[in-house]
Amino acid sequence: MLAWLAGTSGQHPPVEVCAGNDLALAYDQLRQADLILDTSDKDTVGAGPFVLSAAGRVEASLAAVEYRAELARRGVLRWVLDDYRSLDGLESSDAGNDYTGPLTHREVVDAANELAMEHLLEGERRGDGEFFLVRATPRGQRALRGPAPIVGYQSPTATNNHHHRSTVTISGSQNQVAFGNSGSVDQRLKNVNNSTAIAPGFEKVAESIQYLLNRLDALALNDDDDQEVRDHAAVVVGEIVRDNPDRTTIKRAINSVRGVLAPISLGVAAAATAESTETARGLIEALTGLV
Repeated sequence: MLAWLAGTSGQHPPVEVCAGNDLALAYDQLRQADLILDTSDKDTVGAGPFVLSAAGRVEASLAAVEYRAELARRGVLRWVLDDYRSLDGLESSDAGNDYTGPLTHREVVDAANELAMEHLLEGERRGDGEFFLVRATPRGQRALRGPAPIVGYQSPTATNNHHHRSTVTISGSQNQVAFGNSGSVDQRLKNVNNSTAIAPGFEKVAESIQYLLNRLDALALNDDDDQEVRDHAAVVVGEIVRDNPDRTTIKRAINSVRGVLAPISLGVAAAATAESTETARGLIEALTGLV
């Protein structure tokens, strides 16, 4: 619902988004969460037009990016499991299309790379890094049958008996963190590397924060937004090195970062470019489903 609302406002969603008999319930739930404005009319039975609130616009922007990413991931796996060995043709197929429009080549490539990183897909790559032969792993087949999102899928029978701790280097307070720097401590969080213990199970959070920091300059954020993202990243890292990280704190900080990135990912930010839009989308996907 929110993904659809990101592209429109003041309308009732079509039946492929929300069945007519569910509209009133969806309207009430979104109103209670303060994600839409109260447009109900006492003289009219049922839900009023769905008009996003300020908070709702942020959440809808994030939902739209996440929805497209999940559509691409599922589209790739469905395509491969239909006995196709190549991803050619997916973009113009039913598997790569729905009411939000057909998948782009970039979305297909990003989804395939992400699935490969999660060991849900494997294959052979061309010199440019794109797959020319692909196949779903057994884990990928199970993930497609499981709930969304696919990334972060854990097999019901999977167990993990490893308790080794990865490490990062940290100095300074939570808002003044230096990672891998020599000399004086920089006020801006820049790198996550290996020297102080990360709590077991939070290794991917550390990797995703490093990926964020590596790509941040490509977004050309203004100074305030850049500092805000780095501050939230510092909060995340400050938690994942604790013995018992607070998942709520981590999730809140990550969601705040995604909120800054959302307007850029949709191309509506003042300084957004094609490159920064794609970068922001990739970063939001990388920060999704971590905790």
